[in-house]
Amino acid sequence: MVVGMFIGFIIGTIAVINLTAVDKSIYEAEMQYESLTKQLQTIDSEYEDVSKAEVIQKVYDWNTKVYKSKYWTESPWTNWLCSEKYSDSLKYIEMEEIHND
Repeated sequence: MVVGMFIGFIIGTIAVINLTAVDKSIYEAEMQYESLTKQLQTIDSEYEDVSKAEVIQKVYDWNTKVYKSKYWTESPWTNWLCSEKYSDSLKYIEMEEIHND
């Protein structure tokens, strides 16, 4: 019984932490999204000071983060641990095929 109460306390704490700082998390995610889209636009331009592979990896990591958040929010087993408001605010970054001119 003590172990069950301890596990319940841990899960409850995780749920409260994920649901209380939603607005801050949304703001930080929006800033990261904007930064990545600007970097993606930069590598499509004539500037060569940004590593294309690095930007592509960052965009891939972002899209993976978005997918995981949406997956766990949509699952009936874990959706009460995640903030739907946060998950809905995340957007995928579409990557156009990058051509070297």
